[in-house]
Amino acid sequence: MAKLDEITGKLSGLVGPVVLIDGKQGRIVRSKAVSSNHKTEAQLRQREKMRRASLFLKPLAEVLKQLYVEPVGRSNYQQAALSQAMRQAIDEEGKVVAERVLISRGTLAQPQDMRMEREGDELAVAWTDNSHTGGANADDRLVVVLYNCHRPDVCPYFTDTTRSQGSYRLALGELKKGDYLVYATFVAAKGKQVSNSCYVGCC
Repeated sequence: MAKLDEITGKLSGLVGPVVLIDGKQGRIVRSKAVSSNHKTEAQLRQREKMRRASLFLKPLAEVLKQLYVEPVGRSNYQQAALSQAMRQAIDEEGKVVAERVLISRGTLAQPQDMRMEREGDELAVAWTDNSHTGGANADDRLVVVLYNCHRPDVCPYFTDTTRSQGSYRLALGELKKGDYLVYATFVAAKGKQVSNSCYVGCC
């Protein structure tokens, strides 16, 4: 809004599309600043990717805190998980591809040939023992995470089943068939090492 100095009779401030100000060289007329808060199409796509990735990861907050620790460290596990999901787990239509999401990240060897089968109210999970390879230990412990597809709910199972055992059976109880995505990973029996997770399927 413009102001009139009653003593000098000078007008200053905003007048329509211009701004009147006093400068060293006298009166200056400037055009009104134009807001630069217009997002480009690429920026809007990036924002939408971030929103969808964040929504998918939100129910996994506690799981990520425990399992997404290497090599990024505990201080920024959330940012690292979000970055991975945005870069690798969003398709061309902007949808989250569950198979590409990592719910754990680390230096241990990943589960090999992980497979599953639902048998009544039990989930049978099996894998190939790769404890003889680098980055793997025979006594690494299996972790199975069930992620509800329809509502924000996650069921993590930190088991005593070892990598060398090659199989595990999980009682599902009242869990409805087809409702849960299944992820698996290994954690070291001692220390805080963990493997990258793998997507097993939907049970």
